[in-house]
Amino acid sequence: MNLKGLKISKKVYKKLNEIDVKKISNKTLMGLDEFKQFSWEGFQKQEFEKLIYSLNSLDTIGLFSNISEKQLFIFNYNTDVTEMDIVTVLKNELDEDVVIDIEYKSGDEADEKLDKQINKRIKEHMPQLFINNKYIIIGMDDTGFYKANYYDGNSNKPILDISKLKDIFESLTDNEYVETILTQANDLAGIHKLYGSMEKKTFNYYEETTKTVDWLLKKYEEGKKAIVIFANPGTGKTVMAFKLFFENENTRFLIMNEKFYKALNLKKYFPSGRCFYGSDTFLSQKLDDKISIIDEAQRLSKETILKIIKSSMFTVIFGDCGQAFMDSDLDLDETGFFEYLKTNDVYVASKRVKRSKRYNNTVEKALYYLTNKSEELKDQIILQDYNIKLYYDINDFLKQYHDCKESKKIFTTFDHCNERVIRIGDEVFEMAERDFAAFAIVSGFENYIGHTLHAISFDVDHNYVYLNNVHIKNRQKKNVLVRDGINIRNELSITKFLNELNILFTRGKKSLNIYVDDFEVYLFLNRKLKDIIQK
Repeated sequence: MNLKGLKISKKVYKKLNEIDVKKISNKTLMGLDEFKQFSWEGFQKQEFEKLIYSLNSLDTIGLFSNISEKQLFIFNYNTDVTEMDIVTVLKNELDEDVVIDIEYKSGDEADEKLDKQINKRIKEHMPQLFINNKYIIIGMDDTGFYKANYYDGNSNKPILDISKLKDIFESLTDNEYVETILTQANDLAGIHKLYGSMEKKTFNYYEETTKTVDWLLKKYEEGKKAIVIFANPGTGKTVMAFKLFFENENTRFLIMNEKFYKALNLKKYFPSGRCFYGSDTFLSQKLDDKISIIDEAQRLSKETILKIIKSSMFTVIFGDCGQAFMDSDLDLDETGFFEYLKTNDVYVASKRVKRSKRYNNTVEKALYYLTNKSEELKDQIILQDYNIKLYYDINDFLKQYHDCKESKKIFTTFDHCNERVIRIGDEVFEMAERDFAAFAIVSGFENYIGHTLHAISFDVDHNYVYLNNVHIKNRQKKNVLVRDGINIRNELSITKFLNELNILFTRGKKSLNIYVDDFEVYLFLNRKLKDIIQK
């Protein structure tokens, strides 16, 4: 999703103020490079003038004295949640992002309007756009500064004295990721809007989604006990599950993705007994007259899934055995899972959904080839509009990562989840905690690294994967990738690790970038990559 708004640097807004923007015509303004990509529909020159003056008045009293002329400000930042007059993002002394929202109102009721707007920002807009972010909302009227609100990550603090606001800004500095953070915030707003529209039953679903949900409801009417929908990464399993949930009151939903559950505030359905995160809590409910929905079912054991089926009137299971990677995850392939249910007197209908909405099928084939056990490519793969890069030089990898200004994340394997920090070359990355929902959903956390559970169900434009403690082992006359600690005589353990690699490799919509510290692993993957034609 593109950033909607006018991008102006501190240097440019100061220049506009120096020559008096009121005297400049719209036609002349079009000469600015910043205006070349700007949509002029709805542009109000008088409002723009007021915003320039407001920004400059804050600058004049020293609010932005620590900020360089390169710092970017977005005017009329438009999201699916709201529009903001002027927005930027700065860094505090802990290298944390602090969102700055400057709002201007004019006229006799300006202050009353600002009070209402700031209150709405605090209660509704900021929690949707910037999960866990610190932020400052500044209200400006025709006389200058009116009031502000500072959210420090724990509580909101009203600020009525401009000198106190200036004290806070003295510790704030430039942030070069303004566009990325605000674009991701808009993406997050889009996610909230998407789920909000599904909740309100106004969302326009893909035809395949509607047909699949209609099919499984028909099977329910025919008396089936359970339906299994297996689908590859990015095919919209969760959207199907939510459509079924929101459109049928008699459903009970078990979500095996904690980040979804928390970030989308699905816990609001917990008191009414409709939506759950823990399987034990779910099974303690009365389900014999309910339709049970399980999302990310591969996170459960076959025994737990069977208990849910037996306890429920009807069960719909969404999952992907190819994403089972933990010891406690489903330990059978699809056929084996069906056989297990059959031996326990449960006969199910099943359907496989393959079409990815994250990228095209050619990309999916290429990524699967990198992680499967095959050492030869059967069919030609030609990649367009997608790049895969391998690195054995850590400095090249880190430079590529830091130079990327679009949405991005860096991941490593789950066996590092209990480490507080990960050292990559000379840099130290903080390990994102397991319940760090904001990291999973949006990018912008430059010095954080996530593990496999953060990668599940979420994507970014550019995906970076750090593989350490991964080696080549010979298994049944084939070279396979394994990590330290895996018993290579255990076929299931190897399969689950390759599943994990596939989860990590399939997060990027535009690119995959892999660094390996074992040169033999680099050569192994690079030989495979040479089979793939990248245009």
